[in-house]
Amino acid sequence: MPIPEPGIYTLWRGAIRRPEAVSEPAAEGIPERWLQQIWRHQRLDREALVTDDGRRVRVLHPGFWNRGAGPDFHDAVIAFDGSPAVQGGIEVDLVPRGWHSHGHDRNPAFRGVVLQVVWNGSAPEGSPPILRLEHRLDTPLEVLGPWLDEEAPNLLPNLIVGRCSAPLRTLARESVAELLR
Repeated sequence: MPIPEPGIYTLWRGAIRRPEAVSEPAAEGIPERWLQQIWRHQRLDREALVTDDGRRVRVLHPGFWNRGAGPDFHDAVIAFDGSPAVQGGIEVDLVPRGWHSHGHDRNPAFRGVVLQVVWNGSAPEGSPPILRLEHRLDTPLEVLGPWLDEEAPNLLPNLIVGRCSAPLRTLARESVAELLR
């Protein structure tokens, strides 16, 4: 399938978009973007989610993916061990030490993080609760890998695009540009 030429909105977003947050190199061959996609689509064994300190985790809403500076997901809703749900950010790092090595512990934009999602590793002192995904996927990583490679560049999955996307596809480029203006 040929890659479509970028539309005016894509070009505009690229021009004004904040620089993407620091992304760690792959650990054990797993890119950080894959972990973000796993969290975003909740490809998790939801009955097996437990923090490093032993609390069960219920994800009521995974949050909204943030592709700019700050936590990877905003406005997530999480409940720990049947306690009342909390709302806040989710930070995705390959390993827990990313919390300190990336400076999140000193950055005010990360003060509302309620959970750090990592592939593996133990929690350092002073980090938010840690959820390790290494043994918590709903499907083996070998099976998810090709899907994650395909899905990672897309901002929205095809199933949740807005209703206006279909009619806008039929408009000429100039008409779309005029509509956006």
